Amino acid sequence: MHRARPSASVASGDIAALSVNLTCSLEELYKGTTKNIRVSDIFSVGGRKLPVRKEFRNIKIRPHMRAGTRFTYPASKDFPKKVVFTLVEKPHRIFRRSDDGVDLNWVCRLTRKQLTKGVVVKLPMLDGSTFRIESKHYNIMNGTVLTFPEKGFVINSSSRSRTDTDANRSTSSRSSNNNNNEKRGKLLIVFNVIGY
Repeated sequence: MHRARPSASVASGDIAALSVNLTCSLEELYKGTTKNIRVSDIFSVGGRKLPVRKEFRNIKIRPHMRAGTRFTYPASKDFPKKVVFTLVEKPHRIFRRSDDGVDLNWVCRLTRKQLTKGVVVKLPMLDGSTFRIESKHYNIMNGTVLTFPEKGFVINSSSRSRTDTDANRSTSSRSSNNNNNEKRGKLLIVFNVIGY
């Protein structure tokens, strides 16, 4: 269970929506996931200002979604304020997602000695698999970029834009995005040869 703090605590008379960051790892954004988050705010209850909490369950994160995507929940009787969750992408220790949201980028650092002898690079992928690259199979120099198709994010009509998502529709039953026939972006490996 995730506990999120709103950006500000306001009284119920304020018309501003409650904004909450929804943080996901790159692995979660790659495969898709479901989040349950509890939020709280201050409301006037019987003339007193009291904290009110609500749990938002089954917020579906689709594999093509990007940082900045918003999930909007309308005000309700048990939580009388609109809540807007904004997707935040956690920095990854290996990969960087491309600006268009579909490709994966990785900088591979090798020494001249490794390149001369030949080296097998084992790259842990976001889906849990391992991608092997044997340097002797490629003409690698400093700055070389190798491109491998179908190793990036799912390509969807909304992949290249940040969109507002109706929470009621986003949590409804849909066909899975993990379809093997879906197209994916590329893995781009940039080689940085030390001492080149």
